Parts: sequence; C-alpha cells; structure tokens
Amino acid sequence: MVKYEAIKALAEMTKDALPDGDHHKLAIVVRDEGGDLALRASIVFHVEEERDSFSSRSSPDSHA
Repeated sequence: MVKYEAIKALAEMTKDALPDGDHHKLAIVVRDEGGDLALRASIVFHVEEERDSFSSRSSPDSHA
C-alpha cells in the first residue's frame, strides 16, 4: 500500500512541477515509525535536443 501511494503521489507531483531546465528529478522518501528508510521513489525528466535535425524541421523554408 505504501509503495502504491508513493508512486501515486509522485505522479501527481509531476503535474505541478514542470522542469526548469533540461534535467529535473522528483523524489519521495518514505520512512517507517522508527525513522528508518522504507521506500524511495523518483522520476527523472531529461531532454536531449538534436540541434541540426530540430532546426531543419522547424525552419520556415522546410517542407514536411
């Protein structure tokens, strides 16, 4: 149950936390009653842009 709730919360967080660059990581850490690590879940958002292919597709002179 804790695993499902952590994943669900992480998915909800992605709706509100847009990356402020080309790399962004969201993480959740769940601890038990004693403070020990029970679960860690994360999502990584990474963008790699191919400048040559991107610029040729978006060029006003290109005909797709």
